[in-house]
Amino acid sequence: MSISTNITAPKMYWDSNKAIPHTCSVCGFLLRDDRDFETAKKTSTCCECADIYYYPNIDAWESGWRPNLRGKNESK
Repeated sequence: MSISTNITAPKMYWDSNKAIPHTCSVCGFLLRDDRDFETAKKTSTCCECADIYYYPNIDAWESGWRPNLRGKNESK
């Protein structure tokens, strides 16, 4: 037996020219609400990651820097 979950964004977040991500590019969690989707349009992150990583490091972010959270908790 398998369980499937269908997750869809509200229609206002679909853009025929560009797909809007449904997950945060930093932490990998699903975007939760309208605020997350609006932030993701600008930063590709959820609100929490934008507050922690994007805004304090905006110059480095614009230069291409990104935090590496996904590899941090992996054991060797």
